Amino acid sequence: MDTDTVIQWVAAHGADYNLDLDKVILIGDSAGGTLAFQYITAYTQSEYRNLFGFKKPNLNIVGVLMNCGVYLLDHSGNMSGGMTAYFTKEVQRDMQAELSPENYVDKTVPPLAIVTANRDFAHDQ
Repeated sequence: MDTDTVIQWVAAHGADYNLDLDKVILIGDSAGGTLAFQYITAYTQSEYRNLFGFKKPNLNIVGVLMNCGVYLLDHSGNMSGGMTAYFTKEVQRDMQAELSPENYVDKTVPPLAIVTANRDFAHDQ
């Protein structure tokens, strides 16, 4: 919800700050990378967007840079280690659709740049 609130605010007030709302790029690190992936999926896919109750903002997202995030969240209760602090077995069970943006991605999603680093704990999750 916080990501949508920020994007909606930028859409409503970006012109006040001389932002080019026709060429917006999302950037997220770690959990922010995960949220950026989920958000761009919701932005381009109405079925996924409706799961969250989001409205499509009045701006044009042309790309996404995602650093050290977790992008394939649908592990059907098989996550381990630090990831289970964020995604309990109950969350994994009850929120399968919301945790599976990869199932909604198609050619309408703008370019995605995925970056990782040595010793990124989420790399193998």
